[in-house]
Amino acid sequence: MTSQGKVIYENAIKDPQNLANVIREDQAREVEFEEFLNVCADAYKMKTDKDDFYENFEKAKYSEIENCPEIELNWNEDYSSLKEMFPKLVQKYW
Repeated sequence: MTSQGKVIYENAIKDPQNLANVIREDQAREVEFEEFLNVCADAYKMKTDKDDFYENFEKAKYSEIENCPEIELNWNEDYSSLKEMFPKLVQKYW
């Protein structure tokens, strides 16, 4: 979602059903967008001229993990549960 821009991201956070208006059916299975995964590392290299982004990222990630709240996914991912929570998305992509 972040690669789609601020407005789409914020609208999806407000209501995930908004993604039904943004994501085409042929895009629904492509959730990783690998090209976007290296944006941070590329920007870091351009700014610092160093190739140690992932080393620093791993150190930072594990030092910050203690301060992160536990996220509990408290829903079922079966068809009927998802259809109840996200009817537009299930209708379009299931």
